[in-house]
Amino acid sequence: HHIRIGETLGMARAQMEIVASDRDLAELPEEWALVARVADDLVSGPVPSQTNMEKLRRRFSDREILDLIFAIGCYMMVARLLMTAGVEIEPEGTNEPLKIHGQSAK
Repeated sequence: HHIRIGETLGMARAQMEIVASDRDLAELPEEWALVARVADDLVSGPVPSQTNMEKLRRRFSDREILDLIFAIGCYMMVARLLMTAGVEIEPEGTNEPLKIHGQSAK
């Protein structure tokens, strides 16, 4: 479903593969690479690096920075909830019912 969402938002499949494969983010548009670096910072620690925060402040408003950090945090929260609950990722293009720990959700 991430690929479908990315394509809907105008990302090329090659760009999504860069992010998914940890290839050099310099191949992405500058803003996208910065957002990906900030997301990496927040996944691995509590705050973005000082360098990335400085770059964010030069490019985005305070409101946009807070929105970005909030969106990344919400995504992390949902992902951890789904992993802890054992929710299985559905195959691409399927409408199978949600499964939790191998059993269909009721």
